[in-house]
Order: sequence, then C-alpha cells, then structure tokens
Amino acid sequence: MFWRDLFSSVVFLTFGLTGFAAIFGNIEADSERLAAKKHWLNVFRQELGLVIYVIIVLIGLYFLAQSWWRQTTDTTLYWVFINAQFLVLIYSNLMLKSVWSFVIAQSMGAIILGGTGSMSVYT
Repeated sequence: MFWRDLFSSVVFLTFGLTGFAAIFGNIEADSERLAAKKHWLNVFRQELGLVIYVIIVLIGLYFLAQSWWRQTTDTTLYWVFINAQFLVLIYSNLMLKSVWSFVIAQSMGAIILGGTGSMSVYT
C-alpha cells in the first residue's frame, strides 16, 4: 500500500509539473512574441498571462486538495497537492522576471497556503 501510494504520488508530481512547466514555457514564448509585436517595454505587462496562469493553477490545486481532504481519511494525496502548490510557487519564483509578478504570485500563494492550514504562526 505504501509503495503504491508513493509511486502514484511521484508519477503525479512528475507528469503534472512537467505539464505545468511546458504550458508555462509556451505562454512565456507567446507573450514575448506578442510584446515584441506590440512594442511593450513593461516586463510586468509581458508576464501578466504567466501570473494569471500561476494563480489559476494554485487555485485549482487548492480545490483539489480541499476536496480530497473532505473525501477520505487517507491524507497522502492531500499532501501531494500541497507539495505541488509549493513546487509551482518555487518554479514561478525562479522564472518570473518582474518584481510585481513575484509579489502577486507570492501573495496569492501565501493566501492559499494559509487557507490550507499548512502555514501558520507556529510553523
């Protein structure tokens, strides 16, 4: 049972986050192409699509984690979704270039992770 849960968790994180990174790269390339075409010099305006995508993924993972928490007593997959939220935040922190993009992604991550109870004054 343990090995099956561990394997399924690793497979979900590997394929799920590889898909996230691929879509992130496609949105980044398209937004850079559009910025060059429209002559946008503001980096935050170029990254607005990426910020919206990161927020949508974080909210989606939050709802998946909360629905799994209420559904069963096995919390393995719940913590996989929480760890996926952290990995999405870390990846977006490394890839976003604008300070405002960073601040928006971090504040949304803090709100969502604070809502799960995994981030409090004591932890």
